[in-house]
Amino acid sequence: MVHQVALTSGSAGCDRNQTTQINDQERGRFTMEYQYVGVVTHYFDRIGVAVILLDQELYLEDWILIQGPRTSVEQQIHSMQINHQAIDKGQPGEEIALKTDSTVREGDEVFLIVQ
Repeated sequence: MVHQVALTSGSAGCDRNQTTQINDQERGRFTMEYQYVGVVTHYFDRIGVAVILLDQELYLEDWILIQGPRTSVEQQIHSMQINHQAIDKGQPGEEIALKTDSTVREGDEVFLIVQ
C-alpha cells in the first residue's frame, strides 16, 4: 500500500479544514479524498487500541486513514468508546478510543476517507 504522503504528513503541510486528494493507483482507484479529523495521543500496544483527540466529528462505521512517518493504516471503525462506554459518534474536542487493525504511533494524524 503506497500513498503519496507529502500532502498529509506533519501538521505544517496540512490545512486541517481542506479535503486532500491522494493518488492510490495500487487499489484501482484514481483518487481518494481525505479530511483531517484528529491525532493519535496514545496507543495501547497490548490491546491494539488508539486514543484519538478529535478536531472533527467521527462516526462508527466511517473509513479512516491513520498516517504518520512510519504508519499507514486504512480501516473501518467497528468499535469506538469514551471512558469504556461504547459510542456511535465522537465530537470535536473529545478523546475517543478505537481498536486498530495495525500498530499506530503517538502523533500520527487521522483522516476521514471521503466517498
